[in-house]
Amino acid sequence: MLDFGIARAQTSPHLTIAGFVGSPHYTAPEQARGQAVDIRADIYSLGIVLYRMLSGDLPFQGDTPWVVVEQHVVANPLPLQDIRPGLPEPVAELVQKAMARDPEERFQTPNDMAQAIRDVLPEQDHAAEPLPTASSAATASLAATVNLEAIYQQAQQAIQDE
Repeated sequence: MLDFGIARAQTSPHLTIAGFVGSPHYTAPEQARGQAVDIRADIYSLGIVLYRMLSGDLPFQGDTPWVVVEQHVVANPLPLQDIRPGLPEPVAELVQKAMARDPEERFQTPNDMAQAIRDVLPEQDHAAEPLPTASSAATASLAATVNLEAIYQQAQQAIQDE
């Protein structure tokens, strides 16, 4: 479900917009530039999903798909902490790293991202006070991706089995 499959889909006949794979709102900058993509493009797309979950909006908007795609290459999204001031800084940094324009600055593997998510999740303490709303939303959003490694491995196994 979270494997956007961009790296594999490049050779697929299932293109969405005149030779374009995927949704413009979730397009990695390297894909928008027509460069080779790998799993880090999927990590970028997952960063967009997390951004949307935490902010309530997509980071890039436009009147046409091409305007949106261009923004992935040249624009910076509004910082999450400007939208959600109570959001813990490590959570905002995690999403920012996943959405880095340069693939080398992103998490290099799903395992790396899953570990970073585990590192920012609070310890499970049932006696603790309820978290503030922003922290609860962040925790819920990040907890939803903790199994990214397992999902990725299942998707890769399914691809190999085809």
